[in-house]
Amino acid sequence: MNRLATILEDFCGCTGLPFDSKTGRLTEEGVKAYQILKNIISKLGELEIIDAKNAHKKLDNLRYGYLLAGRWDYSDSNIKKIAKATVGKSLFQYDSWNGSSMTIVIEDIELQNNAIHFTGTNHWGGKSGIDVNRAMVGQLLATGKAERHNTLEGCDIVTRWSLNDTSN
Repeated sequence: MNRLATILEDFCGCTGLPFDSKTGRLTEEGVKAYQILKNIISKLGELEIIDAKNAHKKLDNLRYGYLLAGRWDYSDSNIKKIAKATVGKSLFQYDSWNGSSMTIVIEDIELQNNAIHFTGTNHWGGKSGIDVNRAMVGQLLATGKAERHNTLEGCDIVTRWSLNDTSN
């Protein structure tokens, strides 16, 4: 959410918070800025600089992911929906703090305090787990990618996740 919020604030004139922290919906200011961003994308498409239709679709998916993250409740039925949507897919995580990365084929999920813990088989044939922060799960499910920034000792620490279908 930080990246899209930053774009809406820095480049599209959003003077307040672009997203409501409780619902994940765009605020009134956020809606105005979001429309400006969509108009910029359309103009770039007219100039044939970018594929505007594809960019609009990806932007809407990203926005939808924030909505899911803000409204998601972690009831047993929704945990089952997450499991159904992810089991059998590969989940990749990269952490810039120590440069570590891991990929697993998801076999099971478990709800934890601040995260969803995905477990599965890693590339070496052993079992491993990856935690995805709860605030990032909606975006990951909606777009197949999520990224979280955290500042530690003055450094911007980036954690990235991507979810891919393994049936290709």
